[in-house]
Amino acid sequence: MSTSLVPSLGYSALSVRTFLAPASCDRLSHAIARSLPFMPPTRIRELISLGSVYVNEQRVCRDDVAVPPRSNVRVHILPRRFPAVHKIDWGETILQDNADFMLINKPGGISLHA
Repeated sequence: MSTSLVPSLGYSALSVRTFLAPASCDRLSHAIARSLPFMPPTRIRELISLGSVYVNEQRVCRDDVAVPPRSNVRVHILPRRFPAVHKIDWGETILQDNADFMLINKPGGISLHA
C-alpha cells in the first residue's frame, strides 16, 4: 500500500492507524493528537463523532472519554462511509415518518450502519 500523501487531505493514504494511548490522556482527542500530530483537531473531532475511532475494540463516538494509558486506539482516517453520507439530502429520502417507524428510500452504496 502506498504511503504517499493525499494532497487534498494532507495526510498519509494509509486509512487505518493503530497505536497505544500515551499516559494520562483525559480526552480521546488528546490521545489521538499526541500520537497522530499530522491530523488537524477539527478532523480528529469529526472522526470521533462519526464513529471512526475504537478504544480497546469498542467504538467511541464522544470526545469526553478518558483513555486509560496503553489502551489500544484504532483510528479510521478515511472511513469508507465518509463523506458520501454527507452528500445526501436525507430529508428527501423519507417516505413516511410516524411515532412507530421511519421509512426511507436508502440510496445505493450507503451501508445500513453508516
